[in-house]
Formats: sequence, C-alpha cells, structure tokens
Amino acid sequence: MSFAASIVIPTRNRRGTLMPLLERALGEAGAAGAEVIVVDNGSTDGTEAAVAEVRTRSRLLRCVVEPVPGATRARNAGARAAAGDVVAFIDDDAMPRHGWLAALLSPFADDAFLAVGGFNLRLGPRGDRPSVGEESDLCLRLLACGHEIRYVPGAAVEHLVDPARLHPRWIFQRAFWTGWSEAMVGLAHRPLRKVAGLLRWHYRVRAFRLPYRPRGEPEAARVRAECERREALGYLLGLVRWGPVRGRLVETEAAG
Repeated sequence: MSFAASIVIPTRNRRGTLMPLLERALGEAGAAGAEVIVVDNGSTDGTEAAVAEVRTRSRLLRCVVEPVPGATRARNAGARAAAGDVVAFIDDDAMPRHGWLAALLSPFADDAFLAVGGFNLRLGPRGDRPSVGEESDLCLRLLACGHEIRYVPGAAVEHLVDPARLHPRWIFQRAFWTGWSEAMVGLAHRPLRKVAGLLRWHYRVRAFRLPYRPRGEPEAARVRAECERREALGYLLGLVRWGPVRGRLVETEAAG
C-alpha cells in the first residue's frame, strides 16, 4: 500500500507519553494519507501490548522492533520499514500541533534521507547516554550531497520534558555529551583548524574551572558555569578519542 508519508516514532519505555502522541499522530496521518510506524527499541513497560491494542482500531499503524538500544538505530529501522514517499520523524516525548504533518509535507520531493545512509550510529541518544548531534550530522551530509534543508514554521510540536531532566545531575551529563558530540561533528565535517580554534578560543578556559556539585538548592549561575565546564571537558575528551580516526566518524548502516 502506498502512502504520502510515514510518521516514524522511535520509543523506549515511555508508554505514558507515547500513547497520547500516537492518537495525535494517527489523526495527522489520516488527514494526510500517511501511515504511522512505532519502532519499539527494547521497551519493557508494556509498550508492545499497548501499541498492539491501538492497531486493532487503526489500519494506519504498524510496529517494528529494533532490539539494539539507540535512537539513531530505531529511526533508521523505521525509515527502512516506511512505505511513504516522505519519512517524518517525531520523538516519543513530543506532541505535534494540528496541521504538523501537512506543513512538513509541503516542500518535500525526494527520499534523500536513505540516499545518504540515514542517521549516524555513533551519535544521538543511546540507552542512558544523552548524546546529541545526529541531526546536525545528517543535515551536513545532506548539504554536502547537494540537497536542501528547509525550515517549516507551521510544523510545530510541543516538547514534553521528563521531570528527571530538570535535575542538575542530568543537565550536567547532557552538557558533557553535548561537548563530546560537538567534537565528533566538527571532526567529521569541518577543517581541523576550525575544530582546534573552537578549543582554543571557546572551550580551553572553561574546561579547567573548579567543579560545582550542588548541595541543597542549586544556584542558577553556578549550574550554568558547571554546564559550560562539562561541555568543554566533553569537547576536549571527544577530540582526544576521535581525532585519530576522524576520517571514519560517519557510521551508517548502509556503510556498515
């Protein structure tokens, strides 16, 4: 069966936010002649059964399983399973506004995503590691191949924030992996002098600040400074880890 688009939702142990998102996504799909694909990335919270129940009520919904943890692997698995002309990704902690899919579909004309190998498996969230950079890396590879990146203001979503992500411990962890991912993206796509220049002029001083571990109520200014320190440290260690293999930093399932 042919569809105008496939909405791909990677998920792992977020049944509570997934189910209302699924109902909204099915409404968007029905209005646009699309399908919805849920990619179960090893959930153990009853997600599989909950999705199966919804499938009894909608022929537009499919579920595929990607057992290896990692948001990028799950997204790639959804893209491979997609029957739509366009693949629209949305995370399981977001809620699209009405008209989101129709707005997204307006500028698309090809399947460039799979043509460049999909998301980079070395980047993006993986298990409990909140690393980032997979979308920036994908956009840079698309641009390098002559494709366009467009901003569609009408395709709006509301991001649902897990309360655990408001704790300084998670914020500091995210800051470190942001720096680590920035180093990887820089090494893969930018001249080495620019990568080194960012370390010299932006990160160098921040990396050697004294650490801050909140006791009691966190101080906003010190939390921000500690985030800057952690990001700088992540960038520095990312350069050390990935600099020697900078020519092999893009790992897609197409490339192995």
